[in-house]
Amino acid sequence: GATTGSHLIDSPFLDFDYLLKALLFNTFSTNESVTFYLIYLSTFIFSACSMYIVLRYVTDKMVIRMVVSLIFAFAPYHILRGMGHITLSNCWMVPIGIYLAYKISEIRENKAGKKELILLLLLAFISGFGNIYYGLFSFILIFVGMICNFIVNKSLNKLIEIVIVYLGIICGMAINVVPKIIFGIIAGPNSDASIRGAMESDFYGLRLAQLFLPPSYIRGSLFQKIITKYNTEYSEYVNENSLSSIGVVAIITFIVLIIVLLRLYLKNEENHFIFVSGLFLLALTVYCSVGGIGSIVASFIVSQFRGLNRVSIYFTAILLIVFAYLADKIKNKRLLAMIMIIFSVASLYENIDNPPEGFQLAQIEIDNINKEFFSEVEVALGENANVYQLPFVRFPEEPPVNNMSDYSHFKGYVYTDTINWSYGGIKGRDTYAESLYIDDGMSDEFVSSIVNVGYDAVYIDTNAYEDEGEQIVSYYMKKSDKAPIVSSDGKMYVFML
Repeated sequence: GATTGSHLIDSPFLDFDYLLKALLFNTFSTNESVTFYLIYLSTFIFSACSMYIVLRYVTDKMVIRMVVSLIFAFAPYHILRGMGHITLSNCWMVPIGIYLAYKISEIRENKAGKKELILLLLLAFISGFGNIYYGLFSFILIFVGMICNFIVNKSLNKLIEIVIVYLGIICGMAINVVPKIIFGIIAGPNSDASIRGAMESDFYGLRLAQLFLPPSYIRGSLFQKIITKYNTEYSEYVNENSLSSIGVVAIITFIVLIIVLLRLYLKNEENHFIFVSGLFLLALTVYCSVGGIGSIVASFIVSQFRGLNRVSIYFTAILLIVFAYLADKIKNKRLLAMIMIIFSVASLYENIDNPPEGFQLAQIEIDNINKEFFSEVEVALGENANVYQLPFVRFPEEPPVNNMSDYSHFKGYVYTDTINWSYGGIKGRDTYAESLYIDDGMSDEFVSSIVNVGYDAVYIDTNAYEDEGEQIVSYYMKKSDKAPIVSSDGKMYVFML
């Protein structure tokens, strides 16, 4: 956001758990890319450990806990979110939130002791401390668990536990949103950046069919045909929700759960755990599905929670916990071992991609072009040079400009260390660079204004122009006394002013 900077605190919420990991791994590496990879790899370790500990609630058998925790860590949701939406890949607190909901729903007459209350408070804080969506979904499940407890026990003997858990989860969520609220009070509200409309909760809502579709990277032409057919038939409704696959183990467990619930009903038998698990899934479905309660909340209360399809990781986690619970009932060790092996192989098959040979070559070539180009720019301009990027694109969350994707202007930040770039000022707040942008960046008045405020060069991404930058490049060729720096693919130019 040169020359004035950017206030990223205007984003919808912070993720302090992710920020703490960034600070931790930065102590081992000063390379941002290495730090980013370490954070992503850590999400798998944290997710596996979290689920392994929580599974103690339903089974003491180590083999079950190990297999299920690894299946959860490598769930399709986790793989699909990847590093592009790493705050969602950081989902290790999901099993903790589900565990709290189960604890609240328990049929128990004696009250929790002081140590247990402190533990519940800590776990609740952790469940709300990460991505705020996970705090919301855990909040819903705990509410359902509370209702179940009241109905079954017909007493308020767990009231203190419920208050403690809600206090913890609210405090955890508050840490991620209070800085934005305080900043808004001090600096004034930003009515432009990261504003969500009520309609978006339906657009990005949960679609049940997508829970049961295979992940997009799965092997096998049959699976690919299924995915392609669905995405083609419902193309106008396919967006981020296409990353909602819960995985083969969870799908099979869901079918088994329905059968078990029917059996219990027909035989008039009771199983509190199975019953509550079904209620959890039902509650999340009712709230997060397209046209569900979440849409009503978005219309009349708060519309910031639009990506309700992200609840799919809760479906996966709950069903895997149910799978572990049912597996624990198997007394035959050989049968248990066979089931663990079959499900492990099925999950492994589901998650191992089979990309075409040389699939990375195109990206490697682009990376080499960028390195060469921006290295030359950095040497030519010197330290602390200011570069105005054309065309001007607002930040964040803007549509592509012709063939230039959103956030493409961030390449300057990635490949240079000493240059200040104009892109990245939060829209609605850091509008100085935007106020300078006149005549599409092709007039003497524009050039004079940016030179007067300290810009040393202009950067042009020709992918953003219908004529591939012919007109704007021609203008600066005539305007600049020095030859431009041009990328080897002819897509990027830097003209010194």
